[in-house]
Amino acid sequence: MSIPFHVSPYWDDFEIPGPDELSPKEKYNRILFRPGKAVQARELTQLQSSLQNQISSIGDHIFKEGSSVAGEILVHNEIDYLKITTTTADVTDFIGVTLTDGTNTAKVLHAEAIDGTDPVTLYVKYLSGAKYTAASTVTGTGIDVSDITAVGYGCIATIANGVYYLRKNFVTVKAKTIVVEKYDTNPTIDLGLFMTEKIINSADDSTIDDNATGTPNESAPGAHRYKISATFATRASDSTTGDFVLLIRLNEGAVIKDNRPTEYSKI
Repeated sequence: MSIPFHVSPYWDDFEIPGPDELSPKEKYNRILFRPGKAVQARELTQLQSSLQNQISSIGDHIFKEGSSVAGEILVHNEIDYLKITTTTADVTDFIGVTLTDGTNTAKVLHAEAIDGTDPVTLYVKYLSGAKYTAASTVTGTGIDVSDITAVGYGCIATIANGVYYLRKNFVTVKAKTIVVEKYDTNPTIDLGLFMTEKIINSADDSTIDDNATGTPNESAPGAHRYKISATFATRASDSTTGDFVLLIRLNEGAVIKDNRPTEYSKI
């Protein structure tokens, strides 16, 4: 972990060797509190470190970095796109809408806002009939498609809500769709998670203040929180920038490396 917990204000020396060259991680299995003796902040934090070490020992045996415990990734390597003009201000309003030209239907899986010279772009899955052309006129509930200016194929990837084994922790990852190749297919690129670690205090999140309504300590600040965030993204296959955990490597659209599955039958 990049955040040091063995210094002020936490003083958790769980992995710091003592005079005997052994750390508490190596020497002790429990912290035993006693009546009449003050509880140290170090002891409370180190109690979590000890439990986390036990959990991660099992985790390391079963999972590798980036393994999916729950959740999945779908790569749409040849997904139809529609470049459109529209009066709809928020492109997220398109997502999940079924488009129709009166005969043929398509569901919008993802939408990209105007970016430079690129117009609003919809990525769709056809449900019935033929595919739309630049001459098609389509409608949908709650949105406006004034014109379709171009059609073609792109590549997007979607990660579902899930849990991944990262940095010896089981980390929640929220659902997200990203564009891998906006107007092209068969990309060569890495899909994975950019990691960030942060200490959260009540200035960052007021909900961690004491919620014991009606007590003298109500709304008082207390313990900080340690947070690992993981965001689904792409990175060039030859890049080493950022704290990135590889999940899937694509080579000309084909999956050549997949770090997610655990083969439980071989454990």
